[in-house]
Amino acid sequence: MDLLINSKHNAASSAVKLPQAGCAADAMAQVPECQLLADALADENTHNYTGATEKYTYLTDQGSEKARAQVRKMLLAGHGATEAYDYSVQADKNNSPAAAYILGLIHYYGLGRVKSWSEAFACFQRGDERGSGAATNNLGVMYQRGNGVNENVKEAVACFQRGDERGNGEAAYNLGLMYKFGRGVDKNFKEAVPCYRRAIERGFEKAADWFLVMCLDGRAQKVDLRFTINTLEEAAKRGNKEAEKKLQEDPEIQEEFQKIRLEQVRQIHSRYAAIHFPDYLADENKTIHSTKTPAFTAADEKRRSQATTLLELRDEL
Repeated sequence: MDLLINSKHNAASSAVKLPQAGCAADAMAQVPECQLLADALADENTHNYTGATEKYTYLTDQGSEKARAQVRKMLLAGHGATEAYDYSVQADKNNSPAAAYILGLIHYYGLGRVKSWSEAFACFQRGDERGSGAATNNLGVMYQRGNGVNENVKEAVACFQRGDERGNGEAAYNLGLMYKFGRGVDKNFKEAVPCYRRAIERGFEKAADWFLVMCLDGRAQKVDLRFTINTLEEAAKRGNKEAEKKLQEDPEIQEEFQKIRLEQVRQIHSRYAAIHFPDYLADENKTIHSTKTPAFTAADEKRRSQATTLLELRDEL
């Protein structure tokens, strides 16, 4: 979980010159996201942590998950906590969701200052109110574990649901865990699987590891067979022998493979017909007719016959 990683911190302090927020944001808005992220990494590598935090904060507020993950990584590696704090205090006053999230991390782990779960909770609350999915997820973790607040698993579930709706992969994963173990909600594995799927699709690797276990033991395919197959295929490509064996020997998966192949063949036939017989369509009775009005020639009749045969073959598959 986002809040449950051990970290070191940088207790060094330094004077930080804060940029003018409005002017800086206008300037950064003119730079492509990939370039701005590269510039932030360069700032971080040259120990310009104020510049790095400024760019990461802006990008995160624009929806960049890579920037959010990188600023978190920077802080938990023990770099730039003081500079990040000083910058984020000012950005927080300007209602930046990312700044509230960053301040929450700093207070939660005690990065460069005394650890305070109550302060972290207040920061994550502000981030949640401003729409930060990551802050909302962390708020849920604090409710779930009773950190800085009375334990409340129902409120944790509500936070994970909001974070999931905001596109946060870890929130989707945590929501899946709540359904899987029946914490704050009725135990429901069928509800858990789509949560894991959303987390995986958003790049949360821990969810992929957990879901693979459920694919190998057969639980996942009872809920989402196609995604189970995709997951096993990806694992097999990475050299996982258990996944490879499961794909080869599971009868339900083999039967689904046949359906997939037939669907692919039908799609190929349909694309071929659309390319080579664009002036012929099949009506609701599967009768082939021309979209052109002139009288048929012998060549037209031959083409109609070919189109009919092709589509009949497709439908018989």
